[in-house]
Amino acid sequence: RRVLFRFPSLIKPLAYHLKVNGLSSCKIVEGAATDQTDTEIDFYVNPSNIASSVSGDFNPVLPTGGRVLKIKVAAVDVAREWEAFANAPIDLLKIDIEGGELKFLRGHQRLLSQTRAVVLEWHKWVCSFSEVEAILSRENFLLHSILEEDSMAGIALFVRAAADGR
Repeated sequence: RRVLFRFPSLIKPLAYHLKVNGLSSCKIVEGAATDQTDTEIDFYVNPSNIASSVSGDFNPVLPTGGRVLKIKVAAVDVAREWEAFANAPIDLLKIDIEGGELKFLRGHQRLLSQTRAVVLEWHKWVCSFSEVEAILSRENFLLHSILEEDSMAGIALFVRAAADGR
């Protein structure tokens, strides 16, 4: 039997913020967002708190600062989790999955079809902005703005195009 790695230090603060903000219909799901049907996946914990990865593909410019730990975590199918909310429209989908953004976008067309806006962090050593934009454009999203960008990564906001194309 495998023991899945948990991040208990994250659960308590998340639960607190849900409670104090009155977000009683939200639930915490532990694991890594994926389109895989496996029950668990490999996750690579980098000693740096900003560089862990679902792909194991780390920024070649930054040293890892120690030994990378390969662990097993629960695979979370976000679309399946959303079914608990009767597939209601998603006002904002935030995608910050450390190098797994293209795979996630390619595997979640149905989820994207229910989404009004996407905030996405992309990692330039894994994919280009044009690759991200091409996928989201096919799903009828338009770039609203690039919120932040440096030589290694960026964060962009995409909104669903109106029925008349605006």
